Amino acid sequence: MSAPDFIDLNISRDKPLQEQLYKALVERIKSGRYPAGSQLPSSRAMSKSIGVSRNTIIHVIEQLKKDGFLVSKASKGVFVSPIFSACIDKITNISKNASKTELSLPSLSNQDKLSAIENTYWPDSHPFSPGMPDVKSFPYKKWGKLFHRHQENIKFNGYGDINGYQPLRELLSDYLNSTRGTFCTPDQIIITSGRLESLDLCARLTLDAGDTVLMENPGCTRARFLFNTMHVNLKPLEVNQGVLNVDYLMKNKINGKLLCLTPNQQSPLGGIIPFQERLEILNWAEKNKCWILEGDSDNELFNEGIPVDSIQGLHSSTPVIYIGGFSRVLLPNLRLGYLISPKPLVPAFKNAKMQLSGPCPLTHQVILADFIREGYFTQHARQMRKSYQEKLDHFFGLMRCDLSSSVNIISKRSALNFTLNIPGHNDVKISENLFKKGFGSAPISPYYYCDNSKENGLVLGCANTNSCDRIRFISTLKDLLT
Repeated sequence: MSAPDFIDLNISRDKPLQEQLYKALVERIKSGRYPAGSQLPSSRAMSKSIGVSRNTIIHVIEQLKKDGFLVSKASKGVFVSPIFSACIDKITNISKNASKTELSLPSLSNQDKLSAIENTYWPDSHPFSPGMPDVKSFPYKKWGKLFHRHQENIKFNGYGDINGYQPLRELLSDYLNSTRGTFCTPDQIIITSGRLESLDLCARLTLDAGDTVLMENPGCTRARFLFNTMHVNLKPLEVNQGVLNVDYLMKNKINGKLLCLTPNQQSPLGGIIPFQERLEILNWAEKNKCWILEGDSDNELFNEGIPVDSIQGLHSSTPVIYIGGFSRVLLPNLRLGYLISPKPLVPAFKNAKMQLSGPCPLTHQVILADFIREGYFTQHARQMRKSYQEKLDHFFGLMRCDLSSSVNIISKRSALNFTLNIPGHNDVKISENLFKKGFGSAPISPYYYCDNSKENGLVLGCANTNSCDRIRFISTLKDLLT
């Protein structure tokens, strides 16, 4: 059986001939016009019929044979592949049946059900999205200059060290030890693709199914989701006045394998654990053989007071894994973070990262190292801190005038993340309505875990706003709350 001729094949001279012919032949095979086992005309006959060169026909036929659409038979010619056509028939039959009834797909894990009810939010570019920096004020020209410096350097276009670019880790070690009060060497720093990868690596290395994880309540929803996928037991710990209730932890003989903390800016309530209580937590962890996962962020941009030194740096050898990142301080799409591993765990972290994700993009690490070394990082952070303070002052000034009776301030330490209490309202609905009006936000209630005393409120950020955005937001929120 021969395939039909090509008299009705329309070829445009404005587009690549090979691409057009390839797509046309594939479509005819898929549609069944050229059925399984049918023979194509010779390349010479096809060339004459279609009006293109024979070489073009030969190139297309060879590509179709590589892709499994056609097969050659010695001394006989080229035929439509029976194997491929049989697969097409099955797909066609499934598609026909699917129009009548839904396909019976395998079930998803229970974690899909969990994610569907969490109401968690990822920062977007809308004004007031929490965690979204002022990307318009980023020094793109300086970053671009550094990019052009390295883009053609062959040695920076490979994979690089699993742990990260050594000069960047050296600069980070000096910077974190001086500004965050950490106690680490460059070898303890692992460069990651952001906080979520750091969190994932920490969880995989410290936890087995059935272990107990202690978490602040309310606390980080994405951390909670990750721990649930590992089939561990989650034990929520009470947060009092915006910080972990350390006294409750000390007196109730609570044990766990991992304690997940955000001591410098509790997520989402923004409190700071005092120095003395940090010492008590560390002593408790060492006594109970419990890892501490210390999440830290945005210290460079805090507007109230001097950050308290990290728990990780309170002793030269602690059971603390410290994680941080650059997305909020610099650019969200940079996707670079870091973790500080206890020295004995460094080989394990290196091996886990090698097996699970491999090294982070090297060029961005090299550029970031120069960005820090040449002073652009601290200069940008200083400028943003001043700008963000002005935005915060303006926002809360507007709020005092128009919303003081219906909204309470929970925390306002950072323009990237501050929290408001909206008593008597459904914060999820308010957040959804704000989104419809073009504003970002995150409701507080989903941050709570198995707790009937959830607080209603909003996590907001005004770093990526202008004065008109802030005025319009206050007016919109006022309308939604009345």
